[in-house]
Amino acid sequence: MRVRQAHMMMMMMMMMMMMIAASGVCVAGLRVFTAGEVKAVNGTDVRLKCSFQSSSAVRVTGVTVSWSFRPLGPGHEETVFYYHEKPFPPLEGRFRKKVEWAGDVSGRDASIVLRKVPFSFNGTFSCQVKNPPDVHGNVGEVRLRVVTTVLWSSVCGISVTAPAELSAVRGAAVTLSCSFSSSSRVTSLMSVDWTFQPESGGPAKLFFHFASQAYPPDEGHFKGRVQWKGRPSLGDASVQLLNASLTDNGTYTCTVRNPPDFQGSPGQTVLRVTPQRLALAFTDVGVLLVLVLGPSALVTLLLLGRMMCCCQSPAQSHHSPIEVLPG
Repeated sequence: MRVRQAHMMMMMMMMMMMMIAASGVCVAGLRVFTAGEVKAVNGTDVRLKCSFQSSSAVRVTGVTVSWSFRPLGPGHEETVFYYHEKPFPPLEGRFRKKVEWAGDVSGRDASIVLRKVPFSFNGTFSCQVKNPPDVHGNVGEVRLRVVTTVLWSSVCGISVTAPAELSAVRGAAVTLSCSFSSSSRVTSLMSVDWTFQPESGGPAKLFFHFASQAYPPDEGHFKGRVQWKGRPSLGDASVQLLNASLTDNGTYTCTVRNPPDFQGSPGQTVLRVTPQRLALAFTDVGVLLVLVLGPSALVTLLLLGRMMCCCQSPAQSHHSPIEVLPG
């Protein structure tokens, strides 16, 4: 009877353990970063920048990207673009032959390019990224304003945007995103400067320069660890930092000049690199599992020990009262 009760108790504890484990599956999270607002002249191309950070390793075959559009005026939300292992542009509707994939999921980039934007593209574009098991996170939004021409106040004033904050695990590659918009056509005079100011303070130092070609650092802390990922014709001035280390924590500034557009505020990103997570993290779920499995394992061992002792003890001799004994 006691053995049966102990078995039932152990089964109940196992069921509780499975329920607790199931409830802890969706702990991971995902963050999506977008420019917020972008202006484009009617009939020109515009890049809608979208980058993401995930607490799980990025699997190229598992990442999905969904872009949708909500018009400024009356109308329903509609799908713009979908990516899963390869791009799937729309086959009909207002965005047919108007959208191209400009991202790189291995570099945590989920951007698209709109070609020859008309006024009907005025509205909000939403970027949603999933990297299983990271499927829960915010949806990035870009408000696109299609205008007839650029106002005089914006001439000679280039607009540069970058994510306010990025996080990375030590040893990983991280894309420092930087996008820009200019009232002038991008020419060979366009240049990009990336500077770094360490978290501990001190003066900012130039570590990357682009002017018709990339000039990565040939000495110092960033030597051999910076790659050019930008596409100036699409308003992209991003770089990728390889093998992130704790000494990379600090503020990264992206400055773009496209004469005669050379005045404007640069884009700044604060990078936070954390030590690599251990394979086994002692989480709340782990604590609960220990509390559940510990007592059940102890009870099981005690019962097994008692059964083994009973089996190995010498059997006592009992005789029937009607049995005839020799002698």
